[in-house]
Amino acid sequence: MAQENIKPRLKIAVIGSGSAGCKIASDQASRGQNVHLFEAGVQISPELSWKWGARNHSGAHSPLSRATRELCYQSSIEYHQLHSGLVIDGIPAIYALAKQDGGHDQTITPAMLESICKSIPGSQCLSPASFGLQNVSAAYMFPEQGLANGQYQSDYWKQELERSGVRVFLESGVTRICRHGDKFNLTTTRGNSDHYDIAINATGYSSLSANHELFNAAVVYQVCWGFLYTPKQHLSEPLSLTVLYGQFLSLLPIYDSGGSSPTKYVLTHVSDTKSDQMSNYDQAKKLLDEINHKSLISKALLDKTRKSSERDCKHFYPAFDERFEYQSWQASIHPKLRSTSDFRNVLVFRPDDDIIYVFPGKVSQVVTAAQEVNALVRDLVSRRETEVTGGIAPDLENPTRFSPVMHREGLTFSRTSGFATSWEEIFSFEDTAVRPGNDA
Repeated sequence: MAQENIKPRLKIAVIGSGSAGCKIASDQASRGQNVHLFEAGVQISPELSWKWGARNHSGAHSPLSRATRELCYQSSIEYHQLHSGLVIDGIPAIYALAKQDGGHDQTITPAMLESICKSIPGSQCLSPASFGLQNVSAAYMFPEQGLANGQYQSDYWKQELERSGVRVFLESGVTRICRHGDKFNLTTTRGNSDHYDIAINATGYSSLSANHELFNAAVVYQVCWGFLYTPKQHLSEPLSLTVLYGQFLSLLPIYDSGGSSPTKYVLTHVSDTKSDQMSNYDQAKKLLDEINHKSLISKALLDKTRKSSERDCKHFYPAFDERFEYQSWQASIHPKLRSTSDFRNVLVFRPDDDIIYVFPGKVSQVVTAAQEVNALVRDLVSRRETEVTGGIAPDLENPTRFSPVMHREGLTFSRTSGFATSWEEIFSFEDTAVRPGNDA
């Protein structure tokens, strides 16, 4: 990476060692900054990537959000270039469209699926029957890269952090960030830390969320769960299946070992394997704890949704039962936007408190997140230097003066951010209560 050092050397705190936190920390350290990474757990832990069938998304999974598809495709190319050690090439991904059979609402048309899939290099139209599919009106296949999961991914990021010189503090959850002038002081579960020039919250918006009314109104939390299976027999090639209709069902490979053969598969069903939307993280955490502790209610919920998910999977893929054997389940909390367009891109922003926040998107978009964080870091340093020298800061609203950032509604963000290109799409939600029963 070309060095873009900001002088003098900055002391930066990154909170959270998920994929985004690790990427941002290593990126800033590679640019010459003094970076400390704080993690509440006992090891480097990109949790969501650990648990789910991570893909280097090409964008076909988001038929209702063009902005998400376009950024996914572009970031998948950059992610492969920068982190090929995590990428598993050549996985044939099948995207199918369910028939309108009365049992499934249809919001995606054959023309929409055809247009989306044909825009992806290597896409080809399939005969559904030739791949053992039924009750689908169309199917397409194209190569979609997988990403190594589990301990392999954790070890990879640990090496990246060591290589770039990031200092990691494990079992050091950050409970508070206090601003003192141009410095930030972090309170951790191990006591107070030192002062920092820059604070970056990459916790997946699970703690210390921004004090910004508009953006927080757009955020909801859901507990999502999936069911894990192992193949009963060797499959000639990995299976990656997504069936789209009003919602979607996916059977995706998980690569825990980093090799070319998946160790297990995860079955998810958007209609069944997620909770109602909740307005804050603590509510979702309470439900997740109940599921993890296997309460009678949560056990009944898991049994019911597993049966319905398997039933729908067999509806489209009849060989599921004879090829896969159930092992266990897994669950985690996913922050999402209430956007009616299903916008799912990473969002990086800085509100008035000058803390940089990273709202999660798809795994491959951590590359985009690191780029946007750097733009905000450079802008913040430039603004502080201007205040010290008494000069005139660049006018962000004046087109004759270029700035890498923009301002809107109390947020500062990169000109390449989803905020800059898709503001109306991000905030396309009805300002009504979240579902009853969940602080709605």
